[in-house]
Amino acid sequence: VPHSSPSAVAMRFSPFSRKPKEEKSEDADKEALPVERAEDRRGAGAAENAGDLHNIKGASGLTPLIDNLSAVLDRDSKNNSGPGSLSLNHATTRKLTGLEALHASSKKPNSYNRHSIQTDNNGDIFLSTASASNGEIQVDVAGIQADIDEQKGELEKDMDLLEKMCNDIEARLEDALAENSQLKSLTKFQEAELMEVCDSADRLSTENETLKKEKTSLNKRIAELSLSPSVQQNIASMQTEVETMNKTLLADNTELLDRLDEAAENIRIMQEKLAETETTLVALQQRNEHLETTNNDIDARYERQIKSLQQEADESDAIRRKLHDTIQELRGNIRVVCRVRPELGDSSTATSTLTYPGSPQLRGRALSLREDLVGGGQQLYEFDAVFSADASQETCYVEISPYVQSTMDGRNACIFSYGQSGSGKTYTMLGTATNPGMIPKALDQVFAERGKLAERGWKTTVECSLIEIYNESVRDLLVESNPMSPASMPIRHSTKGAEVDGARVVVVDDVDDVTTLMSEATKRRATGKTSINDTSSRSHAVFTMTVLSTRTNDQEEQESMDGTLVMIDLAGSERLNRSGSTGERLKETTSINKSLSALGDVIAALVSGAPHVPYRNSKLTYLLQPALQSGRAVMFLNLSPAEADMPESVCSLRFGEKVNRSIIAASKRRVTQSKAHI
Repeated sequence: VPHSSPSAVAMRFSPFSRKPKEEKSEDADKEALPVERAEDRRGAGAAENAGDLHNIKGASGLTPLIDNLSAVLDRDSKNNSGPGSLSLNHATTRKLTGLEALHASSKKPNSYNRHSIQTDNNGDIFLSTASASNGEIQVDVAGIQADIDEQKGELEKDMDLLEKMCNDIEARLEDALAENSQLKSLTKFQEAELMEVCDSADRLSTENETLKKEKTSLNKRIAELSLSPSVQQNIASMQTEVETMNKTLLADNTELLDRLDEAAENIRIMQEKLAETETTLVALQQRNEHLETTNNDIDARYERQIKSLQQEADESDAIRRKLHDTIQELRGNIRVVCRVRPELGDSSTATSTLTYPGSPQLRGRALSLREDLVGGGQQLYEFDAVFSADASQETCYVEISPYVQSTMDGRNACIFSYGQSGSGKTYTMLGTATNPGMIPKALDQVFAERGKLAERGWKTTVECSLIEIYNESVRDLLVESNPMSPASMPIRHSTKGAEVDGARVVVVDDVDDVTTLMSEATKRRATGKTSINDTSSRSHAVFTMTVLSTRTNDQEEQESMDGTLVMIDLAGSERLNRSGSTGERLKETTSINKSLSALGDVIAALVSGAPHVPYRNSKLTYLLQPALQSGRAVMFLNLSPAEADMPESVCSLRFGEKVNRSIIAASKRRVTQSKAHI
């Protein structure tokens, strides 16, 4: 292709363009940096870059891009005093210039171009274009377009870098403005103090000038007038005073200047302390953040450990309950514990009718009557446990403690005392203020166990009621007697056991609440004097305690355990020929013996395995039916060691043997689990 008057337009390629070799000159290394921070460069560099961009704006299609870049550089030239000013390197400027020249040469009407890729002496690649005016144009459009697109892409990358740096500069500028605002607010007080000192200095200067003018005026008047020696002396004195005042004002002015210098020094020191304080504050904030992160990690680790330990505790408690149930089933769901009352009166002369075997196998489990009293050999009576007259309340409570625990685990249990009048039944069940019995000790265990359950997330409610069965009538001992109340409240059975309709149920929080209730109820219980006992109980006292425990487990399921413990202080059996009861006492004795006889019939039916058990023959047996039918029961067999009471003691021992041979069904645990509603 012929060509004349060639004009070469060279465009430098970026390091990402096609190059025949990897060598780079020192100039190329300098041009490879797209944007540089020039803290020591000022407005000249930014203005020069802006001028270069205006020179290459003419390229078609690049005008909006170059205008945006020019705006950025113009703004930088106005703010060229900060450390964030920008400058465009030579490589980027040459790329834009070469692109403009290439575009301009391709638009000449009567010329043709020939493009070729060449290398210069430094090894850089450039595009050479030769043109002629003969009207014939041959251009490698695809190659040129590819180079233009590649150069445009590189320019866009450079623009992106410029935009990021501009954003960074704007952010730093905002931080600097914020810091400047803080410093202004912190030095506001010092500036006010400086203004006060300056005002004081100005006032003193004004007063000094006024005094100077007055001095000049006085000197003029002294020169004009011919004064007497006395007047001149006065004038001299006044001049001396003026000079003294001038010296005083000068000293005051010097003091004010010193104070001004001191205030300035104080401001400088306070600024330094402020900077140190800010540094310390930043360090403390960082330390606080670190401590908060560490604390959160520790809390999370402790929470995981607590959940793990709680799960282990729940598993251990489940195993304990299972083993406890197995032990109680092996020991028997109904147990008979024999307790002998101490001798009354002069114990040194009293002789007990009861003896205890000395063999290790029977010690603490059997007793017998004296051989001289029964004749024909010694008869041995065996029970689950036998406590002699010197046994304490704590020792006896050990036998019933597992049944109280069964109530906390969601099972029904019944504990009742049986024996003749005056054998110590009420003392065993209630005790005294200084020596509490089975009922107060059971309450102590329940409230202690409630605290342990609370540590594992259980919420426990304890409800109590106290009634008496007097002459086959059910009466509430927690309310005052009311003539309008029914003669007897009905008894019904539910999943909780036997319940008395209309009986007052009180929620108690501690043992003191129950002690107060028991004290009031004991005063209302029917008692009377007989020839055997001055304060004989004439009714069966029934204390019912319901324990309900609920919680929400980790699976958001509602769990509950519901157990009922019935503790009964039975009225004592009596022989009419010994009690000497007449009238109302005779009626009471007949009712007591009838209900105890009905209890014996129920036990006999259970022992024989009869298909029908006569629970409804008495209010007492109907009330005990849930515990005797499918619960767990303990009977305290109370005995009197007196020789005069031996016939009643023999009857009690035979009844105790009969109960000890009875077998009742395994108790069922009332535990529910349902999805919690939150």
